[in-house]
Amino acid sequence: MHQAQGAKKGSKSLEGELVEGICDAFKEITQDLHTAKAIAALFGVSSVLQALANGQKPRNEVSDEVLTLVMRVYRAMVTNILGFEGAQRASMESSDRVEGLMALLVELRTSARSNHDYATSDLIRDRLAAQGITLKDGKGGVVEIEYGPIPTQQDGSSSSPTE
Repeated sequence: MHQAQGAKKGSKSLEGELVEGICDAFKEITQDLHTAKAIAALFGVSSVLQALANGQKPRNEVSDEVLTLVMRVYRAMVTNILGFEGAQRASMESSDRVEGLMALLVELRTSARSNHDYATSDLIRDRLAAQGITLKDGKGGVVEIEYGPIPTQQDGSSSSPTE
């Protein structure tokens, strides 16, 4: 870290920007838990890292050692201290599951329709509608899935798939 801190003292090189941003974020999070200021500093680091990754800033201006150190501290702060990345990953995994389940339900409904099992086809459509999900059918099967709010019943309770 001494070499990285040395980069901070020099001119505003890319290494200096990265190290200064990480140091600022760490300082803010350790002083009275100033999360807003820490996040702002991390956002600045993220912008530089993204510019390096996209080729908008010259990669050769940042040593592998400094880049590795900055990325390690950045990930630790975002994930372990602030807890952002884990929640985002869980949300993405949940979204992927919903997409997979919807594809399965559409496939089952399409199969039921092609086998003239309209009771099963209607049951799937109706249960999805009770959850605010509308299937738009076309000549080749379901062409669109619309997600709306979950309808409420007269008594104000939400519909349940087990009703």
